[in-house]
Amino acid sequence: MRKSRHAQSYATAISGTLGFSVEIPGVEKFEPKTSVGIDLGINTLTTLSDSTAIKNPKTLDKHDSKLRKAQKDLPRKKKGSNN
Repeated sequence: MRKSRHAQSYATAISGTLGFSVEIPGVEKFEPKTSVGIDLGINTLTTLSDSTAIKNPKTLDKHDSKLRKAQKDLPRKKKGSNN
């Protein structure tokens, strides 16, 4: 039997700053010693305040040909059939 834990999350936005926290019952609170700023972008997925850049995985480019073929085939299919 699996025990379910319910989490409660809070998000606050004040003048372009977003704070997010999650409270899980039965887990001790953790006070962070430092904070980090995250900048979301297009060329790089994220840039952290310590100038660490995380690349954008560009998954759409990787699967673009498969998606194009699937969208082209979709109108030819009949609803409820196995094709």
